[in-house]
Amino acid sequence: RFNGGQIPAHPDTEGRFGFLNAVEDGRDCGVAHAPASMIYEWRDGMGRLTAGYGLISAAYTKNETEGVVFVVEVQAADGTERELFRRHLAPMTRPEDRGAQTLDVAITPLPGGRLILRTLPPASGNLNAAWSYWRDLQAEP
Repeated sequence: RFNGGQIPAHPDTEGRFGFLNAVEDGRDCGVAHAPASMIYEWRDGMGRLTAGYGLISAAYTKNETEGVVFVVEVQAADGTERELFRRHLAPMTRPEDRGAQTLDVAITPLPGGRLILRTLPPASGNLNAAWSYWRDLQAEP
């Protein structure tokens, strides 16, 4: 959402196994198996991103996952990328990584640029049960 409206994902958005609409912890979310990228065109007034993210509970209650790395980055019009946020969730070994997490990051003005949300494999490269989600995406001034 942006200023009360919705922003469609850019056609370059990609998910290895596609994207699903699902409910996790009673809330709607967009689910994708890592690696995946959701790309949005930067719009005037995008100064802050807030979002929820995590792994679906079945990834660590019915499977054994090594987790997923969540990344938020911006891409300038010239293609230069800059990382704003990175966190590896490993709910099998860190109970505090279970359930929904939240982020709040500042976005510098990027006329002609993009906002990119990625899910990546952990350092081991193991993608077993790497089912991740994003939800409640809000871009605000």
